Amino acid sequence: MNFDLHLVMSDRFFRICRGPAAASLALFFQTRLPSLQSEDHRVARAPTGFGSSHFKDLTHMESIGPQDSGPFVESFLSPMFDQWSYLIGRPGRQDVLVVDPGFRTTHLLEALRRRSLRPAAILNTHGHSDHIAGNRALKEAFPDAPLIIGRNEAHLLTDPVANLSAAFGHELTSPPADRLVDDGETLDLAGFLLEVREIPGHSPGSVVFVARDESPPIVIGGDVLFAGSIGRFDFPGGDGRLLVSGIRTKLFNLPDETRVLPGHGPETTIGIERLRNPYVGERSELDRLD
Repeated sequence: MNFDLHLVMSDRFFRICRGPAAASLALFFQTRLPSLQSEDHRVARAPTGFGSSHFKDLTHMESIGPQDSGPFVESFLSPMFDQWSYLIGRPGRQDVLVVDPGFRTTHLLEALRRRSLRPAAILNTHGHSDHIAGNRALKEAFPDAPLIIGRNEAHLLTDPVANLSAAFGHELTSPPADRLVDDGETLDLAGFLLEVREIPGHSPGSVVFVARDESPPIVIGGDVLFAGSIGRFDFPGGDGRLLVSGIRTKLFNLPDETRVLPGHGPETTIGIERLRNPYVGERSELDRLD
């Protein structure tokens, strides 16, 4: 079955079906969806969120900044949905950022304890269950670490229907947020200045966290923008027009070299996606949704 037919089948199903069955089949389509290798050897994939990455045999990766004093990024894979959690910090500091703890927190907690690190905050880019499943374990281990999420996304933490876990037969909830953030707010955490940019569309109140002062800048992107793809917008609360508009107005104004740390799949840059992303890039052949 080719790529286009998968998209047609998925789209057709969502036009006629809603509720748990639709969400379950959405997972089937996404995890079975074949990837297309484009001419420049990058991957073009269907809009995703509960999706499959290209690192199925990895559970932990580490990326060191370009300079010794630059930030380090450690990535931890939760295989159920191939979702990335991150530790982000600076050499010589004991406080770090924990981003989107997923279903598998063992390696992440081991890394914190082995290196005597403590979370300055637990950041949730959005409230889908694959990105919040580890919140409780992190809060139990580090009760003083504030759990932070966008104001318009906070209800997903405690609502299994809204966070999509009920659709898969497992009603998952998270501790409530300790702090709610709004678009344009700035956070000073673990030595990073993070600008909050709300980009709804994949979920009702998704946010990205932008460290503009880093060299290169860093986007903690969740399920908004991927390498060769964008977040799904056919889940409850999704809106493709808002998602596309938000990416183009709130991410594509960043420098080309800006690193994007996504919730699924490989790291990418703003410049690559602005130029080549088949859904929102300059070379997109799709109708512009915004």
